[in-house]
Amino acid sequence: MDLSKIPPGMIGQVAVMVADYISSSRKKYGANAMPLTAEQRAAMLPFFPADILDQTRLLVLKGQRIQDPGFYTMARMMGFKDLPSFSDVAAVTFVDVIVSHEEFTDALLFHELVHVVQYAQLGVKGF
Repeated sequence: MDLSKIPPGMIGQVAVMVADYISSSRKKYGANAMPLTAEQRAAMLPFFPADILDQTRLLVLKGQRIQDPGFYTMARMMGFKDLPSFSDVAAVTFVDVIVSHEEFTDALLFHELVHVVQYAQLGVKGF
C-alpha cells in the first residue's frame, strides 16, 4: 500500500488510535497476567536482559480470543488490506504484557519477548 497517498493527518489519527489500543490492552490484560515462571526465566535468561524478563507478564486466555481493534475498520477504508486478525495469532504483545491463545512454549515466548525488547527500545509510538 502506498502511504504517500494518505493525508498525514489521517495517518497521525490512526497512529494515535493504535497507541491507545496498545496501552488500554496492556492495562486490561495486565491486571490478570503473571510473571514468568522460574523455568521460563531460566530458559530465556541467556537471550534477554534480566530486567526485561522481570518486568514481563504473561496471560494465557482460556475460552476467549483477543478481538480485532476498532480502528481496523478505518484502516481498511484507508486501503490497508493485510491486517492480521488478532484472534488468529498465537499471541499478542502489549508492551510488556504477552497475551496468548495457547500455552507458552519456549519458541513462542522467545518470539514475543523480542517484541517486548522492541517496545523497550522504541516505545509504543516507535513500535
